[in-house]
Amino acid sequence: MGQILWVFVKTGLERKKLHKIYSVQFKVDVLQYTFETDESYLGVAVNFGIPGSSIIANWMRIWNKEGVNGLSKPKGRPTMSKRKAT
Repeated sequence: MGQILWVFVKTGLERKKLHKIYSVQFKVDVLQYTFETDESYLGVAVNFGIPGSSIIANWMRIWNKEGVNGLSKPKGRPTMSKRKAT
């Protein structure tokens, strides 16, 4: 437990990139690892360098509800198309 705590203290002091985008394959690999090892979300997050266990919990919820296709959906609002000025 001490090692996990130290990783989060150390990473908490570093500057973070906001809105990191993970590939579908990475998400599936993380979930597969979670299924195979039965490790906690926190432990999996540390092993894969994910900043929080809630990210994995969200992926798991989406996986259970929608399958792999749900993991490939983009987050947020779609970008607005530019209108031509007349």
